[in-house]
Amino acid sequence: SDQEVLAIFGRMNIFSVSLNKQELRNGRFFGPFKQSAFRLAYNHLTFWRNNRIFTERSIARMLEVELTSELMIAMLDGIQDKKNSIDSFYREFDEAFPKRKLVETRFRKVIDNINDSFPSGLGETQFKRGPLFYTLFLVVYHRIYGLPNMALATSKLKALSDTEKQNLRDAVVYLSDVLVKSKSDEHVDAEDQPFLNAATSQTDNIRPRQIRFRTLYNRAF
Repeated sequence: SDQEVLAIFGRMNIFSVSLNKQELRNGRFFGPFKQSAFRLAYNHLTFWRNNRIFTERSIARMLEVELTSELMIAMLDGIQDKKNSIDSFYREFDEAFPKRKLVETRFRKVIDNINDSFPSGLGETQFKRGPLFYTLFLVVYHRIYGLPNMALATSKLKALSDTEKQNLRDAVVYLSDVLVKSKSDEHVDAEDQPFLNAATSQTDNIRPRQIRFRTLYNRAF
């Protein structure tokens, strides 16, 4: 739309930097998948801000739209390698997006469950970081809906129980502490080392994403 074009030029003029991949993507695709990603990201600006997942500058650069796109893609086809997947899904669903309503409804439901599970927010945990929030979102999604291509058992009860919410909080706090300890050069148990590696190196590759997912899911549920 004209409004989006003006917004893009506004960002260019403000920051005087080259457009990033998501800004370029936003200028190349105009179909329903792009529209859903933009809408869901925009509708949850308060969530991104309150949980300190994105700074105002990151939001201005559309990084929340990129993360929303990745989460939508995982909902459709399971955990992906970031560098190989986003453009292909934008292209595939640029003309029609048959599961649009389902994806939008489930996305909102998962965010609601995360809000309910973390009444104090994620800002004091390491899961405010984009790669770890990706893990948290998909763990909750799998628990209440079932993630494609994921063999771990799931309740599919459409909402987390109070006990599950508490268990999820405990798991997030525990794994956050593991990361904090590592930054302070404190001892990290050997069983936590795979998660630590997956959370600090090549975080957008599929293998680290799978390790983080299984670790958080098994600890929480």
